[in-house]
Amino acid sequence: MSDLDVNPFTPGSQEYLAYQHAYNLASSYLRSERESMYGRVLGYMLRELPWDDGRSKIASEINSCTDERSLADLGVFYINHFLRACEYNWCRSNLTLLCSVRSSKGPTPAPSEHPSRPSFDDERDMNSDVITEAPQDHRTAKHQVNPLHLLNVYPI
Repeated sequence: MSDLDVNPFTPGSQEYLAYQHAYNLASSYLRSERESMYGRVLGYMLRELPWDDGRSKIASEINSCTDERSLADLGVFYINHFLRACEYNWCRSNLTLLCSVRSSKGPTPAPSEHPSRPSFDDERDMNSDVITEAPQDHRTAKHQVNPLHLLNVYPI
């Protein structure tokens, strides 16, 4: 397999091991088989990502795969959720290549007029009749908890 032959990473590093896993998946199948494509996608992502933290994240995901099937599933995931984000409608315009992002399936829905939770203002208004101001001194607090005072405030 000539396109993933040379491992560009430092031997012993997490990226080196992940690249070897991707290479092994890609080279264990014929180039025309899908599993080979999944391994090549993972290998190219490791090789071409410009960010070190993104590269290490993908390397850890590849290294966490326990078998060939889970590694192939990871390749399918990245194909479906990362590579298919763009439709490849390449066109030349003033010597630059353009990629149009895939449009959504429909218009953005309008915001709902009905909140999913009751308004906090409504809840505060309902409780304002029950809540009384806290007493500022000991005498007032003692008076408010007196059973005779409670009968006058809350008649039975």
